[in-house]
Amino acid sequence: MVDSLCIHFGLYPYLSLQRPGLSAAEALAVEFHRPDVNLQDRDFLFHSEQSSVFYRLMDGRSVILSAPTSFGKSVILDALVASEKWRNIVVIVPTIALIDEVRRRLVRFSERYNVITHPSQAAEDRNIYVLTQERFLELPTMPEVDLFMIDEFYKLNARDSNDQRMSLLNIAWSRLRATGAQYYLTGPNVSSLAASLDSDLRGSLMVSNYQTVAVDVEDRSYVSDNDRLEDMADYWSGLTGSTLVFVSAPSRAERVAVDVSRFDAVPPPGAFTTDVAAWLALNYHPSWRVVAALQRGVGTHTGPMPRSLQRIMIRLFGTGQIQDLVCTTTLIEGVNTSAKNVVIYDRLLIVNRSTISPSVTSGGEPVGWRATLWATSSRTWRRPRP
Repeated sequence: MVDSLCIHFGLYPYLSLQRPGLSAAEALAVEFHRPDVNLQDRDFLFHSEQSSVFYRLMDGRSVILSAPTSFGKSVILDALVASEKWRNIVVIVPTIALIDEVRRRLVRFSERYNVITHPSQAAEDRNIYVLTQERFLELPTMPEVDLFMIDEFYKLNARDSNDQRMSLLNIAWSRLRATGAQYYLTGPNVSSLAASLDSDLRGSLMVSNYQTVAVDVEDRSYVSDNDRLEDMADYWSGLTGSTLVFVSAPSRAERVAVDVSRFDAVPPPGAFTTDVAAWLALNYHPSWRVVAALQRGVGTHTGPMPRSLQRIMIRLFGTGQIQDLVCTTTLIEGVNTSAKNVVIYDRLLIVNRSTISPSVTSGGEPVGWRATLWATSSRTWRRPRP
C-alpha cells in the first residue's frame, strides 16, 4: 500500500527495496524513472519531476529550473554527465566551496571526463569545467561548450550595478549563451521570467514546488537573550541526528561552538576527530576556540577559515564523526549536508527559508528535518505543503 502511494505521488526513490505486489503498470512506471545511465547506483530512481527535467534535457532542450532546495537538481546533472552525450560541459557555481563539493561528486566520472576546477589546468578531449564565474572568465581560451549549467541563476538579475560578482556572472552567462550550447539553469523561488526576455528563455522555464522533505519548525524566539544558551542546553537532549547552528559572524561561531560543546547531550568525539583536534592544536594553536570545541565534539565552519579546515569540518560532520557544527551563512550557499536539525541562533542573521535547507539522500530512507528558531520570527519560515 505504501509503495503504491509513493508511485501515485511520484516518490519513486522512497519505494521499498523489495517492492512486493507491484502491478505491471506500477513496475513499468518504476523502470521509466530509472535513468539508463551508469550512476554506480544500481537501484537509483528519479522522482517524477526530476524525471521530467532529465528527459527534457536529454531530448536536447534547454531548461531553466526553479525548484526548492532538496529537489535533487544536482543529481540531474550527475545523470547528464553519466550519459556521456556531451563532450564539454561547463558548470558555473557561486562559491569555491561548491567547486570542491561538485568536484568530489563528479570525480567518479574521471575515467570518462577530465574535471577542470582552475583556469591553469589543461583541457583534454572530454572535459567538465567546474568553476566560479571569476575562474571561468580567466580561462585562457573559450572551450567548445556543448552544455552548460549555472547554479543560483536568479543572481543574473543584478539590481546592484556595484556588485562586481553579479556583473561577472552576467558576463559569463552572455559568453556561454553566445556559444549556442544547450543550458541547464537552476535556482529556487522564480515563478516567471520578464516579458522583455526572448521567447526561447521564457519557454525554457520549468517551475516546481515539489517537496520531498518534511520540515518541522519550532519558534523559540520568545526566550530572552540572557536565557537562550541555558534553554538550548536543555533542548539539546531532545534532538536526534546531526545539527547545524547558524550564527551571524565568524567570531560568534567560535564562541558559540565552545558553548555548545559544553552541553551534556553533545556526544564525545571519536578517535579521528580527536586526532584532527590534536593536529590543529599542534599546527595552529592549542588555545584556539575551534580546537577547544572540536576536542569536545563540536565543529566550526566560517568563511575566514583555511579551505582545508573547512573541508575537514564538513567531512567530519558529513560522515557522522561529529554531530554538531556551528557555522556562519557562508555554509548556506555551496555546501550540502545531511543535517536533521537546523538552529537559527542569532537575531542579526537574515534567514532565507529557500536556502537554509539540508540536502537529503533518497534510497528509501525517511526524509525530514527540524528547524528551531531562537533568533527570528517563525513568520520568516513557512512549512511546505505535503
